[in-house]
Amino acid sequence: MSDKPVVISPDTLRPQRIPPRQGVPNYWPVLHAGSVPQVTLEDWDFRIFGLVEQPQVWSWIGFRALPSVRVLADMHCVTHWSVLNNRWEGVLVREVMRHVVLRPEARYVLVHAEQEFTTNLGSSGSSARRGKCHER
Repeated sequence: MSDKPVVISPDTLRPQRIPPRQGVPNYWPVLHAGSVPQVTLEDWDFRIFGLVEQPQVWSWIGFRALPSVRVLADMHCVTHWSVLNNRWEGVLVREVMRHVVLRPEARYVLVHAEQEFTTNLGSSGSSARRGKCHER
């Protein structure tokens, strides 16, 4: 049994959990386009830079040393599928953000990933407070 805190997403407690026009597949859908990137853990890093007072960089070992949680959440994709009752484990975005001071003009967090994929979060909105950096 893990001693990590458990976060239960409020979405899993709603009476109507599947958004309109969404379907629940009998399989786990593909979550990326293209090939799966080959990254060694020695080369992996997690960086926060840009409109912050002091940029931060974590190696894989350093990132895994941050406090992490277990999460129960539903996942809804813009391509019209939902997978309910997912169990995730990882570092909360709010934990990562505790290690930086955003400059006052920062409004969004732009997340860069392998193969030039990006996504964004509001720097002070609920997505930044509730997001997770999943390890598994």
